[in-house]
Amino acid sequence: MADVSNETIDMLISRISALEKTVQEGFKTMDERLTSLELILTGIGTRFNNMESRMIDIEQRQIAHEIQIESRFYSIEVLLEKNTEPNPAWNKHPGKTPPKGRGKV
Repeated sequence: MADVSNETIDMLISRISALEKTVQEGFKTMDERLTSLELILTGIGTRFNNMESRMIDIEQRQIAHEIQIESRFYSIEVLLEKNTEPNPAWNKHPGKTPPKGRGKV
């Protein structure tokens, strides 16, 4: 160790200190960037959750509309069946128009 001068030791110490400072600044910058990315990702996550909630609402409305349409078609089918059933009054009076209430035929 006697061959190494004090100037060399001081130079090495100053370089190590400069390197340490550079590394600390790099970590500080990385920490700031990570914090910024976390905020961005949190915002994206919130937007994604909102979109998912909207999609669920849309799906529920679509299901409700489908049920409503099926119900209306069923009602129409029932009405059509009632209107296409033969009227028993027509069978009693062949060749004549069906009776209209309590009046004369």
